[in-house]
Amino acid sequence: MTIYKDFWIEAKEKIRLFKELDDADLVFGANTRGWGHKYKIHPVMSESEILTIEKEKSIFLPEEFRFYLSHFGAGGAGPDYGVENFKETFKKTEFKKPFIYTELAKQTGDVCDNEPIEDFDGLIYVGTAGCGTDYYLELSGQNIGMVWCSWGDGGCNSEGDFCNFYSKWLDKIELHLTRYKRLKEIEEKFNGPTGKFRRISFQDIANHMDCEHREKKHDGNEYGVPEGLIWIYFDRTPGKIILNEKREVIQIDFSDRCSI
Repeated sequence: MTIYKDFWIEAKEKIRLFKELDDADLVFGANTRGWGHKYKIHPVMSESEILTIEKEKSIFLPEEFRFYLSHFGAGGAGPDYGVENFKETFKKTEFKKPFIYTELAKQTGDVCDNEPIEDFDGLIYVGTAGCGTDYYLELSGQNIGMVWCSWGDGGCNSEGDFCNFYSKWLDKIELHLTRYKRLKEIEEKFNGPTGKFRRISFQDIANHMDCEHREKKHDGNEYGVPEGLIWIYFDRTPGKIILNEKREVIQIDFSDRCSI
């Protein structure tokens, strides 16, 4: 379907843009403590390779996932620490029985809360968020194409199909990095070409950012905001604006960048 083809081609372009914008390793899992996907994408799979997998594993890959493999890549950059290389993962995954979860599994008691989903057949490992949180794609069962998030203690939730799972991450990263870029544009204007500070009003910054913000003031905590200063944080934006008591901008600070 053209809609899936276009989605994955566009997603691939966004990954290239993210790599360019993320000049400070802001995105969690991209290069967290030297570990992560680093915005790399594994080569795509040919139609013959996909058909071979389906024949050997006795499964049929859902349309959106087929287009992922054939037009985006076999894994790489993606949610949290990235997507596994499916070329390798398929080799060590068997689908002997259908996955037993249904949409009503928890209500009907078909599955106990203390039974990790990775103990069941019908799934292929997608990737991890760390700390026991992993993602699996159902390829044999009542919900083929469903991505399941396992919390490690037996609990889980559905993340929708593979396109939905991936697009939620794309939208989140695109928003954060776009706002990061906006704040950096203000920083460059504030510092000037020679590093000399230029006067700029907080209202100008707020208009340029065009999103909600919150303020933090001195509350007596020696590790918090120093007395006489105000810290401004824009919604889903790494970095902060520092104002004096007159609400004049004195610094645009990126030293406490948060992971996206």
